[in-house]
Amino acid sequence: MSFNFRKLASLLTSSLLVAGGLVGLAAAPANAVNTVVFDYESNTVGANGWSNVFGFAENGDGWANTVNDQPANSPVAGVKAIKATEGSGAYSGTNVGSGANLVNSSNKLASVVFYSPTAGETLRLKVEEANDNTYSHFVTADAVTVQGWQTLIFNFATPSTGTFNANYNYSLASVSYRPASTALQVDPYYIDEVQFQLPVVTFDYESNTVGANGWSNVFGFAENGDGWANTVNDQPANSPVAGVKAIKATEGSGAYSGTNVGSGANLVNSSNKLASVVFYSPTAGETLRLKVEEANDNTYSHFVTADAVTVQGWQTLIFNFATPSTGTFNANYNYSLASVSYRPASTALQVDPYYIDEVKFFSAPTLPTVNYDVRLVSSQRNTAVDTDQWVDCNGGGWCANNNYYLKMISSGASTTFNYVVTEHGTTTPVSGAVVRLKMNTGYSGSNATWSTSQAGSGSTFGAVSTSNPNDAGYIEATSNTQGEVSFTFTNTNTSGEAPRLLNVANPYPAGCKSPAGQTKASLQPAIQSVTGATLGTQYVDVVWPHITSSTINPSVAFGSDGTGCNFSGVVELETGNKGAYPHIRLEKQFLENNFDASWWDGVYQYRDADTKAYLKYIPVGSTFKLTYLVTDANNKPLANAPVSLIVNANYACAKTFFLYENSLIGPDDCAGGGQTELEPKKTDKQGRVTFVLTNTNETGEAMPADLNGLPSGKELGTNIKPHLVGATTEGIDMLFAHFVEPVEKAKVSAPAEKTLKAGQTHSTTFTFTDEKGAPITATDVSYYVNGFSSKIGFAKTNGAGQVTIQSSNFSEAGGTQTVAVSLARSGKLPLTATSTINWTSSAVALAVSGGKSSLSVKVTNANGKTVKVTIGGTTYTRMATSDSATFKFATSAGKKKVSVSVGAKSTTKTVSISN
Repeated sequence: MSFNFRKLASLLTSSLLVAGGLVGLAAAPANAVNTVVFDYESNTVGANGWSNVFGFAENGDGWANTVNDQPANSPVAGVKAIKATEGSGAYSGTNVGSGANLVNSSNKLASVVFYSPTAGETLRLKVEEANDNTYSHFVTADAVTVQGWQTLIFNFATPSTGTFNANYNYSLASVSYRPASTALQVDPYYIDEVQFQLPVVTFDYESNTVGANGWSNVFGFAENGDGWANTVNDQPANSPVAGVKAIKATEGSGAYSGTNVGSGANLVNSSNKLASVVFYSPTAGETLRLKVEEANDNTYSHFVTADAVTVQGWQTLIFNFATPSTGTFNANYNYSLASVSYRPASTALQVDPYYIDEVKFFSAPTLPTVNYDVRLVSSQRNTAVDTDQWVDCNGGGWCANNNYYLKMISSGASTTFNYVVTEHGTTTPVSGAVVRLKMNTGYSGSNATWSTSQAGSGSTFGAVSTSNPNDAGYIEATSNTQGEVSFTFTNTNTSGEAPRLLNVANPYPAGCKSPAGQTKASLQPAIQSVTGATLGTQYVDVVWPHITSSTINPSVAFGSDGTGCNFSGVVELETGNKGAYPHIRLEKQFLENNFDASWWDGVYQYRDADTKAYLKYIPVGSTFKLTYLVTDANNKPLANAPVSLIVNANYACAKTFFLYENSLIGPDDCAGGGQTELEPKKTDKQGRVTFVLTNTNETGEAMPADLNGLPSGKELGTNIKPHLVGATTEGIDMLFAHFVEPVEKAKVSAPAEKTLKAGQTHSTTFTFTDEKGAPITATDVSYYVNGFSSKIGFAKTNGAGQVTIQSSNFSEAGGTQTVAVSLARSGKLPLTATSTINWTSSAVALAVSGGKSSLSVKVTNANGKTVKVTIGGTTYTRMATSDSATFKFATSAGKKKVSVSVGAKSTTKTVSISN
């Protein structure tokens, strides 16, 4: 055989590069069937890390490049393929992929999606051991082309040259077109996909169920009569597959008689139409027909067959239903039942038995399922600058796995959102991901409008009502090699809401708290496709933009998202204020008039007309929020003003106990002493300030007959009142809170008190049930976290009536944290519950003590850390194996200077050692 030396040298160079480690041999993709696919879509030429396609220019004697101008109608997706010509000489080839054990004992089949300029030519697929410097460890398989696109099957069990050897690592694959020709081939050919180790559905007849797929119907006629089939263990020797059983059958007289060989959903499908049969034929040159049909077709018309010609003895026959012998493949049929017929056109009685030892259907490659993150770049979710984050959806299906960010955007402004796509939980960037930013998502109630010149479903995007399930449209982009993807759009609103301070407690104000002119949207990214992978769960950052303008949107009134809202304006000002001095008023949502009673215009401690007192009944042991509006002498909101809260005020004779931000509050002494004044907090720009208290009494007073009436019987009450620091005259709202025992059957269950080590996050799950014990689902719940990492927010119960609240203590300090929920109910007490977390310190603590002829070193919170102890100049090293470790050292009597260190923590102490 003669060679084209120039191209052969290039092939040898490629092999040596692989052998030397400069071209990586990649493992098969991580999927259930280990299919190896080379699809040439990326610069690395396939998902398996191989990067060597000959890059000769399109002139000269033979070349190969990846292109995107291949002929139309390729049977696989994608935009790239290998385009090549074979030069003169008996052999010239093109590398198509590399990877460990492309062909192995378990699977010797491969497929090539190929475009041939002419029919009847040979395409040779060669696999070789890349590190073989003798170039003798190879095997080839041939296929004959038709003109145009086709899927060619190569069976290395019956190679055209070489002998398969399981000891070789066939790691480099190449093709040659017309390998025996010495003529110059100028017309290009194309390779769009090469697959090794095709996944299979196998029927091996080893069990009583005849194969691993649950099929159990082999014709069971006795071994006599006109045609029969049974499973046996006396098949002829030298079957190419393992096992002790096979189907033994004869074909009876008549034009058709067959044997079922397997059943399973979509044995042949659009993605792959290949099958193989390990077959023993009593004679050569006969036809074996494999038929697949839709099992539930009572017309028997939904079928397709493929034929193969036998040799005498054992063989592996390949059947390609893409070119059927009868019938036409139809993707709408479920080809779920397979059978064979031997000599199907013969009407003579065939008495010599044949055997079937294994049938395989080569199904579509199973791509790895990968979870992805689509996250905003850090600069666009900077909560210290212009963004508010809301991440607690508590298991609600509509927001699971997502983070939400509220941003204020000026009307008419152009905005670019920059996202980074990574594999979930890693920093590994994902390039080539097609990502859509959904504009004004379905059911969002978005009334902001947008325009864009970027590719997508349109150039403008309108409003979406809360009853509309459809998005307004999308913008589409593809991630770059760093996983970055950008979306640019312009707001087209001419009015909006007033700029406001981002509200951590409720970043998406709704209901009666929705601002006047509220103009908002919901923008959510979603990956559409990633080459070489199946999309798993997506974890994305959603943006809730609010449009700000000096022109307030006239169609949206304050509180218009709610029902029964009896107030208006950006803030709720008290119209009844009389004196020209500061006033501090309770938020009126807290004081529902159908539920709370307003007492005197003034009480005896304050004889001014502007102090009011309100009675409110609160479930015992619950957590509640008190929000106050502070106004100045001109009845305008007072921003950045220090306000304290007096709890269990003097002369209240309170029997109540509270927890506030890790501090315990006890009762007053009923004699003008003992009240607790909380540290002042500053009002926001709208003059509001909030305090959250947890009542810790275990038993409450009896529920009164009338929730608008007065307490009766044994009382458990308090007087809570605000104070503007420095004010000598002020009008305030006093709260006479009474803590009662709820009597209704509806309830909320909280987990038991928990003790945890500081420095971690904890999830607390509450369960809400109604009067019949059924879950209260899809209902808004307020939550409060007091103590470490305090926060206020809202959540929605899931299908089990549950909400899960995340809380944390990332400090080293110990202390108490309360996590609480409250579900408001019109005309009834709210359903409330509080769970307590006792955080124990995680700070390293060191203690040294002396004893009789020894000293002890106790180390706390240093599990797994090295402890260095120096006694009189001698240093000892120990390893702490628990959170409380004690080490003893024998030493002489007297005073000893001892130094102990764990990391940056150290202590030095002089101790006395006795005899």
